[in-house]
Amino acid sequence: MNQSVLHITSVSGGSGPKLYGKPVLTFSKSDFKWPLLFMLSMAMLGLNFYPGLLLTLAAMLNRMRQNPYDFAIMLMMFFHGFGMVNAGSMPVNVHLLGLVAGAGCCMVLRKPRIMKTTLIVYFIFVAVLMWLSTCSWEAIKVQAFIAARYFSFIVVFIPLAVFADKGFDIMEMVRHMMVFLVLVCLFYLIDGLILKGHILMPDLPSWTAESTFTAPVLKPFSLEPVRMYPQGLYFAAVALLPAMRLFRLPAWFWILFITVSLLTKTFTYILGIALTLLFFQGSMRRIIKICAATFIPLLLLYGIDCLLPVEKLETGENSTLRLKSSVDQFFDLYNAADDEDIAEFGSGRMAQAIPKIDLINRYHKQWTGLGFLHPEKTTSNRFIIVNEYYSDLSSNVEVATGVEVVPIQVYLHGGWIGLIAVTAFYVGLYFIIRRLRYSYFYPATLFFCGFLGLGGFAPLTNMEGIMLVAFSYALVILANRSTLPGFSPRDKATQPQPLRIP
Repeated sequence: MNQSVLHITSVSGGSGPKLYGKPVLTFSKSDFKWPLLFMLSMAMLGLNFYPGLLLTLAAMLNRMRQNPYDFAIMLMMFFHGFGMVNAGSMPVNVHLLGLVAGAGCCMVLRKPRIMKTTLIVYFIFVAVLMWLSTCSWEAIKVQAFIAARYFSFIVVFIPLAVFADKGFDIMEMVRHMMVFLVLVCLFYLIDGLILKGHILMPDLPSWTAESTFTAPVLKPFSLEPVRMYPQGLYFAAVALLPAMRLFRLPAWFWILFITVSLLTKTFTYILGIALTLLFFQGSMRRIIKICAATFIPLLLLYGIDCLLPVEKLETGENSTLRLKSSVDQFFDLYNAADDEDIAEFGSGRMAQAIPKIDLINRYHKQWTGLGFLHPEKTTSNRFIIVNEYYSDLSSNVEVATGVEVVPIQVYLHGGWIGLIAVTAFYVGLYFIIRRLRYSYFYPATLFFCGFLGLGGFAPLTNMEGIMLVAFSYALVILANRSTLPGFSPRDKATQPQPLRIP
C-alpha cells in the first residue's frame, strides 16, 4: 500500500497538532490549579490578609520544582503585583526585592556573548543617568529612590536563571502565560460585573476607599458596573500577541478579553492593545483585514457613547465609555486658546506638566533636567511650585515632579539628554536581538508600554512597565538558545515532524 507523508507542527502541552496551520490553543483543568491558588493568595495579600503570603510562597515553591514556566510567570507577577498587591503595603518592598533578585541572578549566571553585549548597553545607560543625577541640586541619596526605578531592566536575568538548567519551549511558555491571562480576565469580570468592587483585584485604583479583608469595597446590588483600571491587564502585552501569532485563539477568549477591556473604560489601554496587536501581525494583508473589521465596530461604539449619559467628575466631564471624551479632547486641544485650555488635555494631565516645564526653562535645565526628584523626600524650595492649574487648591503646592505623561516625566528628570538616553537604550537592545526568531515580542511590548505611558499607565520609569519589556526580551533569548553560542543546555527547536498516513 502506498504511503503519503504530511507535515505537521509538533506542539507540547496538550495543544494538539493542526495540519497546515496554527494549533488551536487548548487548556486542561490541571493547568489552572496552581496559578489559581497563587492569584487568590495574592488577592489575600492585596486585601491585607498577610497569612496569604504562606499560600503564595507554597504555590511558588511547588512550581519552582514542578513547572518552571508557571514559576517564571509567578515571579514576575509577585514582583509587580498586577492589580492584586500594592508593593507599599507588603512587609518588604517587593519592587526592591525584584531588583535585588535580578542583580543576584546577573552575578551568578554565566553570560554568553549576547548577554554580555546587553550588559554593556545597560551599564552605559546606568552611567549616563547617574551622571545626570550629579547635575541636579538635589542630594544623590534622595534621587536614588527614583533613579533606581529606571534600572529595573536588570530583572531580565530572573527568567534566564529559572531556565538556566532546564529546557525551554516557547509555545509551552506562551500557553502558560495565557492561563494566567484568562484568570486575570475572570477576576476582572467577577469584580466588575458581579461583586462591583475590588476583591479579587484589590489594588486597582479606587476613588472610594482601600479594599481590605476587614473593610471590603464592593456593591453587589448596584446596577452599574465598576470601572476596573487596566493595571492587572498589563500582562496581556507580553502574552496576547505571541499567542495570536503561534496559536488559533478560541472565540470565547476574545469575548472575555474584549468585555474586560471595555470594563477598564480606559481609552488609552484599549487603543494601545489594539494598535499593538495590529501593527505586529507580521502580514500587511492581515493588518488591512483587521483594520476593516474593527473600523465599523469602533464607529458604532463612538455613536453609542454619544447617546449615553455624561459622567460628571471633579476634573470635568467624561462620556460613559470614555471613547467620545477621549476623541473629543484632541479637537479641544486643536482649538485651545491659552495654557488653561491646554492644561485640560489628557484628562487634566497637562495641568501637571506646564508649570514644571516652566521651572526647567527658568533654571535653564533643558538638557539635564531637574534631577530625579522625590515627591515626598525632596524639600528644597528650588523645586517646590504652586500649580495654578489644579482645581483643588488644597493640593496645588507640590514638588516639580510626578507627571503622568511619561516622556514629559523623563524630560523633567533628565532633560533632553535623559530622553535621548532612555530612547537609545531600548532601541539599542532591539538591535541586539533583531535577527533572532520571535524578536517581535520585544518591540511589541515596548510599543505597548510606550503608548500607555502617554496616559500614565505601565510607565518605562517604573518597574511595572520595565519588567514587562525585560520579560519579553528574556523570552526572545530563551527561544533562541539552541542557536546562540554559550548557552547550556541547548533546546530542541520545534520542527515539522513527518506524519505517515496509510
